[in-house]
Amino acid sequence: RRTLLHAAAEVFDEFGYAGASVTRILKRAGVTAGALYFHFGSKEDLAKAVMNSQPETLVPLVAAGGLQRLIDLTLVWSWQLQRDPLLRAGVRLTNEQTSAGGPEHADPYEKFRAIMTGFLQDAQNDGELQPGV
Repeated sequence: RRTLLHAAAEVFDEFGYAGASVTRILKRAGVTAGALYFHFGSKEDLAKAVMNSQPETLVPLVAAGGLQRLIDLTLVWSWQLQRDPLLRAGVRLTNEQTSAGGPEHADPYEKFRAIMTGFLQDAQNDGELQPGV
């Protein structure tokens, strides 16, 4: 599953959703179509899994709390985008959804909104935000 996810991320990163063929993903992963369809029902399901992996690639790397955690998350995100094809592909797929015929999937946006809202709530509870922010 992990091998497929990473191979798909590399292919989605390079070619986008429309240009990423299942054949190309299978070749990159070095697995059969049976392995793909055992773990993921379709190319769309695989793309959704790549998109949903974004928070998992970032949040564990951020140890601070409150407002600093939100700041650190954005710094780690920008650094990781340069190095991690899984994160880059997830962002690309999320942004391509409406323009490139990719899967319609709001979970990545919702997950990050919930994560960032939680960090801001922690910052507010810790007195790190001005009133009304």
